[in-house]
Amino acid sequence: MGKRIRRFLAASLFVLVLVSCSNLSYSRLPYFANFGEPGEVVMTGKASYLLPDVPMMSRVTLVMNPEGEMYGLMEGTYTKYVLKKAVASGRMEINGRDDFDFLYYGFGKTFFSTYDSENMLETRVKSPKAVLDVETAQLMKNSDAAIYASEPKMSFGALGVTSEKMRLVFITVKTGILNLSVTMDSSGDAESFFRLLKNHYYTFKAKSGASQAEILGIIDATFSRAGSTVSISALEDEEYIEFWKQMFMESGSINMPLEETSQTDAESGT
Repeated sequence: MGKRIRRFLAASLFVLVLVSCSNLSYSRLPYFANFGEPGEVVMTGKASYLLPDVPMMSRVTLVMNPEGEMYGLMEGTYTKYVLKKAVASGRMEINGRDDFDFLYYGFGKTFFSTYDSENMLETRVKSPKAVLDVETAQLMKNSDAAIYASEPKMSFGALGVTSEKMRLVFITVKTGILNLSVTMDSSGDAESFFRLLKNHYYTFKAKSGASQAEILGIIDATFSRAGSTVSISALEDEEYIEFWKQMFMESGSINMPLEETSQTDAESGT
């Protein structure tokens, strides 16, 4: 009888440890793991990479939904007074829009949204449920910039591709290395996109003076298709990465005129 009890307690403890570790993993997920519902496009990155001229900013995340509304979150070391001053300047713009509510909810943390701001802050940040899996969220967190979209309503304008047949888009850039994965409706759609992507890269590199042999070697080494998924793996090409960066920065342009203030000014403005 004693052995049975000990075995039961040991099994129960093992299960408890597994559950605790699982919950711990999800509790450590970055906030943007709660973003990315079907149809939304999530763009997140280090401010030093995306907005190098904005002081006191460490990360910015922008989400666009199919209706054209937007929300997101910015992190940094700025105070509430600095944010209020920036908003009052009338120069806080995202995608050319200035109709955002900015909700400062903790030191250096601001949620912004064009709609239902209080409810969005509560459901997406304060009391959220994870949308992204642990691995995807961590890859995004550890990248300089990342884009995630499930059932996206977006287009690769420069490539001439709409989102109608795309099911999942996942792009990361880290230390000058691009990884891209696009899952299409079918293998046939993937083959068409694969050819288009390779042709675009070939034309892009040819304009910069690269030889045919060099370009084809890069394509063979980094571009691939498996079933309905098209991938670019570990591509080291600063010019091409800059192209992708500019394309998405244009679709998610951000102007945040945060300015350093003296301690006296900050205290008098709180």
